[in-house]
Amino acid sequence: MQNKQRRFWTHLECKYHPYAVLIEDSHAGDMVCSMCGLVVADRVIDVVFEWRAFSNDAKANDMCRVGSGKNFLLDGGDLSTMISSSSPSDSQQLDENGKPMYRNRRNISAPDRVLLSAFREISQMGEHLNLPESISDHADLLFKQVHEAKNLRACSNDVILNACLYMACHQEVLPRTFKELNI
Repeated sequence: MQNKQRRFWTHLECKYHPYAVLIEDSHAGDMVCSMCGLVVADRVIDVVFEWRAFSNDAKANDMCRVGSGKNFLLDGGDLSTMISSSSPSDSQQLDENGKPMYRNRRNISAPDRVLLSAFREISQMGEHLNLPESISDHADLLFKQVHEAKNLRACSNDVILNACLYMACHQEVLPRTFKELNI
């Protein structure tokens, strides 16, 4: 039944060595089998943030972070831009230097805030248990499905988070007991 479900991620493996570790060549955008050198996937795009130097000096130490990692489990996880107009009240909220007194938080909807908080908690639990990141990602997907179904409103988020992590561990064939997950 699980194979028939639509998965959030794509499982890549070499057709000749299915258990071999894949090596990512970020410059070429390839995923290469470590056993035979077969290119398993090409044109792989890395969506995490980057560090770049914006000076002419090749040895510049003033690296700046460009972009951020995208979370496609969030409704606002796409590459959209929101443009807002200034209101008359905006001009009243400037300090003496002309800078805004109140910096706007990133516009995140209430459901996305709940999801971000849950994803952060799942990540911390996974790190504490030394679980692979793929299990935390799977638990994130399970939590999003439960959250969107709104079937478990009476349960606390801690119970749901533990259950999602438990199910992700078992589905990824790295089982943990409830006692281990109760951090």
